[in-house]
Amino acid sequence: MSSASSSARRDAGLYISDSIIVTIASSTEVRTAVLQHQALIADETLAEEIFLVSELDDGYCGTAGSTDLLIHIDRTS
Repeated sequence: MSSASSSARRDAGLYISDSIIVTIASSTEVRTAVLQHQALIADETLAEEIFLVSELDDGYCGTAGSTDLLIHIDRTS
């Protein structure tokens, strides 16, 4: 998950120092796992917030294990 988030950050043209909000669209299993480890994932990705949704219109295509996911990253103000 951290690797996919880092790639999404790079694709969005953001720096590691930028505060971000992460939105993740994936399977119910991945969303459940993210919820269970949300604080750790936010800490590792330097995300101020993480939102979980069932689908997104655009974003970075990545994987969590063998499951596809879509990540959208926005810079916070």
